[in-house]
Amino acid sequence: MFDNCSIITVGICPAWDVVCSGKNIDWSSHPKVSQRRTVAGKAFNVSRALGWMGVASVAAGLWGEVDYSEMSAAVDTVSGLVDVRFTRAARRTRENITVVDESGNREMHLRASSSLATVESLANLENDLRGMIGADSVCVFAGSMPGGELLDGVISVIEAAKDCGAKIVIDTSGEALDRIVTLGDIEIIKPNLDELSELLGVNIQDNPAAIAWTAKTLLDKLKTIVVTRGEKGAVVVTKDSVLQGRCITKNKIVSTVGCGDYFLAGFLSGAGLEDSLTKGLKVAAARAWSDSRSWNKIEKKIEVEIL
Repeated sequence: MFDNCSIITVGICPAWDVVCSGKNIDWSSHPKVSQRRTVAGKAFNVSRALGWMGVASVAAGLWGEVDYSEMSAAVDTVSGLVDVRFTRAARRTRENITVVDESGNREMHLRASSSLATVESLANLENDLRGMIGADSVCVFAGSMPGGELLDGVISVIEAAKDCGAKIVIDTSGEALDRIVTLGDIEIIKPNLDELSELLGVNIQDNPAAIAWTAKTLLDKLKTIVVTRGEKGAVVVTKDSVLQGRCITKNKIVSTVGCGDYFLAGFLSGAGLEDSLTKGLKVAAARAWSDSRSWNKIEKKIEVEIL
């Protein structure tokens, strides 16, 4: 999608992801679990996935001053293609907990509130981004965002990025998505079906024709709408075309955590709409399967159908 562009991912409310996996997990049970703690948040997940695919990016946004050094040590294991340039904010970065029951093939997601966004930290972030962005930059604002006065600050950060010449990609929901779309001149948004329905205030049927027909009402404000549909794949809508695609290679789904973020990374790395959709679906599938092979190896093993 963005040949010869510099990708900057921006997370306003990042997190530590703590994933606990085990068997026969239920209320009042005391199962043994494996635990994994990683630097995350939707924006950083996009950078991580891009690095896995061999694509360089800058990981920006806010991170807590209290655990900043811990984060820096943790990302040493991430590909050298991720240039970490978080803006320090007071307090500690939140922890999100995911519980995976391997026996029941189910997950529970426990999400904590973030306190990193303040008037001061958002102003500092805006200033830092102005120093990073060039005319060839793509800024990916992904993840949850604060409301009220602090959302005004986030909007100011996005407008500053646009003023610096960056193309804007958005992956958020609710009030934040509504406010950002209203700004206009947005390159891409990537809602799922529920998020698109909430944005437009209608109950959209889960079929490509209904999704495309409804999404097109937004094309006066943005260029590309990518609607993800879980195992059913995704629909891409522009003024000139509608594409739908899905993964047709079958494998065991280990976890869906981060699949949407990996999809977005794959989509951004493509050389055109069809290639972008193909890569997005393949990367999301690899994430769902927790496949540890290199991108070059697994890409050839996954088949997708594009219509």
